[in-house]
Amino acid sequence: MYNLVELFSGIGSQAKALKNLGIEIGQSYTCEWDIHAFVAYDAIHHSAVLPFDVLKMSKEDLLEALKDLSLSNSGKEAMQYKTLRTYSVDVLRRIYAAIQRSNNFVDVSALTGDKIPEDIDILTYSFPCQDLSNVGAFHGYNKGIDKNSGSRSSLLWQVGRILEEMKVSDKRLPRFLLLENVPALLSERHMGNFNTWIQDLEHLGYLNKYFL
Repeated sequence: MYNLVELFSGIGSQAKALKNLGIEIGQSYTCEWDIHAFVAYDAIHHSAVLPFDVLKMSKEDLLEALKDLSLSNSGKEAMQYKTLRTYSVDVLRRIYAAIQRSNNFVDVSALTGDKIPEDIDILTYSFPCQDLSNVGAFHGYNKGIDKNSGSRSSLLWQVGRILEEMKVSDKRLPRFLLLENVPALLSERHMGNFNTWIQDLEHLGYLNKYFL
């Protein structure tokens, strides 16, 4: 049995792959701000039926519980609270239930190392590829994983920050890290940053292997 954290969890394709391989998952945690993705995750991995305690919550209760979270309805930018207020109580219940059942940290940039449990076996971190892929470059997304560039793909470095915070606080790091992304990550344009990332992981004590 493996305990799992999925950063940039999306609809949970990596958790599903592990299950399809016959690997039993114990405790699991996610981190995803796109409401469409994490509601789908909840339906795929848990249930489409809402818990009774959530069904009892009023719209005001739900808005109060969700107001401080960085949620997105586009996957590109944070949604304003006034937009959240326009959602029906049924939709808000589904959003809240999905966050609760998936142990969703929501915003990777706000997640700190002290919130990651110590007994994690696998941490996946398939960060956004828009600023790396050939399709993204066609649309003008060319900042890659450059640090402090503000690109979605540069969220990779948040993972390093979280792991470093765990190490500094003497917490046991996840045993295995798993990344999936586009082949362009290994291109000449991005290879310098990728090698820096590998060196950062080695500094944390990880042995690295990567494959096309």
